[in-house]
Amino acid sequence: MSSARSREARRANRQPSCYITVNDLLSHEVESLKHMATVPWPSELSSWRATLNNAAQSASTQGGLNLHLWFEAPAPRAARNAPFHCIELGAQIVPSQGSLVTYFFAIGQTRAGQRSGLRKIDFDMDFSSQTQEPKPAMHSQISGRMPPSLRKRYDPPGFDNMVPSMDKPRIACLPKSFALLAHLAFLEYQSTHAGISNLVSDPKWLSVVKAAEQRILKPHFDYCAGWMQRGTHSLLSHFYNSPHS
Repeated sequence: MSSARSREARRANRQPSCYITVNDLLSHEVESLKHMATVPWPSELSSWRATLNNAAQSASTQGGLNLHLWFEAPAPRAARNAPFHCIELGAQIVPSQGSLVTYFFAIGQTRAGQRSGLRKIDFDMDFSSQTQEPKPAMHSQISGRMPPSLRKRYDPPGFDNMVPSMDKPRIACLPKSFALLAHLAFLEYQSTHAGISNLVSDPKWLSVVKAAEQRILKPHFDYCAGWMQRGTHSLLSHFYNSPHS
């Protein structure tokens, strides 16, 4: 019979369990997107309601999520005549095509009729257990791969200035859902967009965010707190599957 110490060692060496499975994440997104569609969206974002409902329906019936929404807002601290930022938010979950889940947060602008990319961050959740290169299962990286929906909206070279073929660094980060990603973007632009300023404090919107925090963030924090109480090894090294973590 295994000793308590050996059982604890096996638990310590397994892959981090703070990330839900691809299918569980997809199931959460279906319910969350339906809930998001019912909030009192500002008039500038009213078109989101139909897109969210359609995405939830498609994810429920077809087993995958491919969502891309955007809004415009003045750039904080920019000159009054500066172009507005176009904030692009996306999610892709396709369990049948592999173990990678991607959320993206991109910022573009239109100047002299030409749309160009300014910033893009991918938040990836990689459930693959086979990798040639250690990396955190949940990580962020600059640029990342370009989804077709985003490429269509930007004139070449789009976001190529960020060298999307370079995937370093992959930085361990908090897990995401589309509601958490949207709330992050709204908090960034609440100072320049009156409709969003009202939305971020609306009780119905906050109920969406809190539900996502309970389902996505709480297990992550619980796992991290438990890991740090078990010993003196590095949590960050553990995310990289270091043999000494």
